[in-house]
Amino acid sequence: MTRDPFIGMPATHPGKHGDSPRRGVPSDVYERYVAFIDRVVNVFGSEQGARIWLDTPQPGLDGRVPLEVAEEKNFDLTYFEPLFRKAEHGIYS
Repeated sequence: MTRDPFIGMPATHPGKHGDSPRRGVPSDVYERYVAFIDRVVNVFGSEQGARIWLDTPQPGLDGRVPLEVAEEKNFDLTYFEPLFRKAEHGIYS
């Protein structure tokens, strides 16, 4: 079974027709999660850069860790877009 590189949970589970999205996670949340991770990797240029940002408290999130906030917000990209736009312009606050 593959493991999600960011949160360490099974990324898929074997099913009758091959792998399917994570068991117990609604498909819409899983799709938002995938889109969120893709966006973070795009903004920070690599999986390593994304992991660092995801695990580091951020001033723009009142000192909170982005991955924890993302989980609370069900990986809603609209919540994070202002931070992503700033980061794309070199502003990390």
